[in-house]
Amino acid sequence: MKSKESSIAIIVALIGLCGVLGAAAINNWGKLFPPPPTNAPPSPHSPGGVTEEPVSNCSGTEVGGFCWHFGEEDVSCDAVCAHHDGYNNATRTYAGSDGATDNCRRVLAKLNITLDNFFETAQGGLGCFTIQTTSGNYSGFWDKQPTTSQATSVTPGRRRICACQR
Repeated sequence: MKSKESSIAIIVALIGLCGVLGAAAINNWGKLFPPPPTNAPPSPHSPGGVTEEPVSNCSGTEVGGFCWHFGEEDVSCDAVCAHHDGYNNATRTYAGSDGATDNCRRVLAKLNITLDNFFETAQGGLGCFTIQTTSGNYSGFWDKQPTTSQATSVTPGRRRICACQR
């Protein structure tokens, strides 16, 4: 009978071993079979629950992916952008002669420049610019002459809208 008792003991030990191995597999299922990676974008929330905003290096106003500044009276965009890492060609290509009048209007609106009226003109390469009116608001202008970074005006009051690097 000893062989029957030893057979039962071996069977009980094997059942116990299967139980231990099964429990270990269940407890470590995620490590043994991890879920497939997803292409979901990373969460905008940091671990502390604070929403992270994109960091911009623009020191002016962003419009159309460019950094815009409202220049002082009769100053070129080269001078306006000298303290903002330099001139950006979007002055010409987005809101100037190679851009669109609507883009000039968008930039003026985002800069919170109140317009009494808006004109298309030929002023010698100023691009998108303003002149202050007697009401204290501005007239907006889109210059169809080829926009240049160094253009200024001999007529007082013109303020250029310039895209700078930051």
